[in-house]
Amino acid sequence: MGRSIGGGYDPGAASACGPSSRSELFGADVNDLPRRRGSMDEAGRQSYYESYWDRSYASNQRSWSTEQDHRRREGLQAGYGFFAAFAFLSFFLSMWMLFGLYGNQHLEMGMFYARVVKANSIFVKEVKINFKEKGPVAYMFLNRPELGPSVSDKKIVEDIVVDPRWHKRFTYWLNSGSYLEVSCSLKASGTGTDSLIVAIVKGEDGFQDWKGDPSNPSLALRWKRVHEKGVLSLKVEEDDDYCIVFGNLNNRKITFSFMLDLRYVLYSKDNSDFVCSSQLTDVCEFPVALGQSTYVLLTSPVVDMQGVKIWYTKLSYIPRWITYIFFWGFVRIQMIK
Repeated sequence: MGRSIGGGYDPGAASACGPSSRSELFGADVNDLPRRRGSMDEAGRQSYYESYWDRSYASNQRSWSTEQDHRRREGLQAGYGFFAAFAFLSFFLSMWMLFGLYGNQHLEMGMFYARVVKANSIFVKEVKINFKEKGPVAYMFLNRPELGPSVSDKKIVEDIVVDPRWHKRFTYWLNSGSYLEVSCSLKASGTGTDSLIVAIVKGEDGFQDWKGDPSNPSLALRWKRVHEKGVLSLKVEEDDDYCIVFGNLNNRKITFSFMLDLRYVLYSKDNSDFVCSSQLTDVCEFPVALGQSTYVLLTSPVVDMQGVKIWYTKLSYIPRWITYIFFWGFVRIQMIK
């Protein structure tokens, strides 16, 4: 006879709720059940409540302690993260000061060059200048020198050839208040459709931006597309290198000429505290006193000297290492705390 899924009732079998057995929870031991309160005497009830509150207090203490430990670990991790970021930024700032802001510079000084450099006494111990040719003179000031007289100069450059998709640039250091004007004319090509991009940009960064998209006028201080003749002018508002660039975006060579009218505003050499001439030495060293500003004025001759029109100079800043050692030591102490 097959097994019935529903199953029949067997009166002889013991049931958990049948007359032959007590009704109780499955798997429970009656000895483990709590006693009824009515069966406890006064001392038993007092002991029961004290034990209950002791257990509750201990459980709460453990929970509070675990939460406090978790918060403390989170705080330590956040602190380590902060100091790790601070250490990285400190290292990056130090490298930028050593090799960027106060890194070595190789200067090309043309005629009427007058440039002021400032050394921060906290980070710089000495300013050092190496002259490769005779002619330039360096002056040291404890206060920034004032702008002085202006000098005019005109240059005419003829028959410049620019290859297809290429450029030519001419760079001049100009101080605030200086003025430049460039007049450009293209040599007839026979097609009449060629054009030349003429632009004035500021510094090496400005030149690189223009080079990436020379047809974009917004990337230059002044910009013009010249077909036959054109003029650009600029009054300088900030001391810096200024580049006059000529870009050929055509598929053939272009020949052009230009005339440059420059008015240099120079710095006054009066009231200088120290003078060092390349006629007497190849190296000039200017100590920087701690807590005192130091300015160095680099100047070039205003006339040709035996055919030399460009003077090459190396400008170096000698670090005040005690500042960097103290700074790095402070960061290290904070990291190991």
